[in-house]
Amino acid sequence: MTVALARLEPDDLVVDVGCGGGEAIREAAARVPEGKAIGVDPSAAMMRIARELSDSHAGRKRIEFVEGRAEKLPLPDASATVVVAINSLHHWENAAAGLAEVMRVLRPDGRLLVTDEEAEPDKFGHGDGDLTDPARVLAIIKDAGFVDVCFSKHTEGDVRMLAVTARKDVV
Repeated sequence: MTVALARLEPDDLVVDVGCGGGEAIREAAARVPEGKAIGVDPSAAMMRIARELSDSHAGRKRIEFVEGRAEKLPLPDASATVVVAINSLHHWENAAAGLAEVMRVLRPDGRLLVTDEEAEPDKFGHGDGDLTDPARVLAIIKDAGFVDVCFSKHTEGDVRMLAVTARKDVV
């Protein structure tokens, strides 16, 4: 559902921070035939699994997995057009530092999409800290300098998801 919400363009360079087994990266690669999809995760074991699961994917030449943390993304400045964080923001050691890194790697006018399951009404489903509160998530994203920050709810079958979209300003 997140990849569909990202409204990817054929030449996007998509980064999934906290990609786990890489399911979203494989889906993104199928939607960016002229672009690239990069998964970042701090777990070497998850990176190994993601690579193995992606070996037979039709878009494998456009898929890359790199070990790293949100707070120190192993990517060049202004290299990504879209960054997604799916069920991962609450795992970041320091959300503000991670969002500063996302801002660094996004190109001007690049997009951020943070999604999480909705376990309780209007609560991000993972974690138990202040990042379960959508208002807090919106505030830290705005504080990081993102613009056009918006909150939305989505349902597909039995899955309920909350999303925050934002953009890096052109200036």
